[in-house]
Amino acid sequence: MRFMNQSVRKLHDAWTRTTLTGERFSCLFRLNDFNGQKRWGMLSINPVCSDEGVLYFGAVEDVTEAKIAEEELKLYAEDLRIAKEADERNAEQLVKLVEELEEAKQKAEASTRTKSEFLANMSHEIRTPMTAILGYSNILLEEYQDNDELFDALSIINRNGEFLLQIINDILDVSKIEAGKLHVENIICRPKELIEEVFS
Repeated sequence: MRFMNQSVRKLHDAWTRTTLTGERFSCLFRLNDFNGQKRWGMLSINPVCSDEGVLYFGAVEDVTEAKIAEEELKLYAEDLRIAKEADERNAEQLVKLVEELEEAKQKAEASTRTKSEFLANMSHEIRTPMTAILGYSNILLEEYQDNDELFDALSIINRNGEFLLQIINDILDVSKIEAGKLHVENIICRPKELIEEVFS
């Protein structure tokens, strides 16, 4: 009822302005039809001056369908705006994620390089005393060839030193693999000797 009063007041104001100013006037209003459904109407008032005075021509047009289409268009535009903002946020998040992944990749690569450098340096540092151990064990082997017990002990030291040196070389190979500089070699393998070493 309040809404109808507002619409009637608008119509009254429109009529008053038209009669006072003589200007054409149009007004959009909403009323309930006979079925209780809300309808939109457009009232147009056109004053026409003649010898007999001012004549007023009025027309009311049902613009409900156009108004509904306008409201749907507004809702669609709002949905597009929200979707655009969501796309912009997603794009920003994607850029941020790519930057974080790139940073993590750089840190991982730096960590790998540091590890490889450490392994290489450590391997070289260990190789130096191992070379001394192998060198002196070879000298002692030549000197104590007649002492079977001592010769066997020195032989074990010498063999295990060679094994340890091979392990050091394998550690260096890991560094070469990570640096992409590993070269595959064909090395003669004697399984019988390996088995004898295991028994020993």
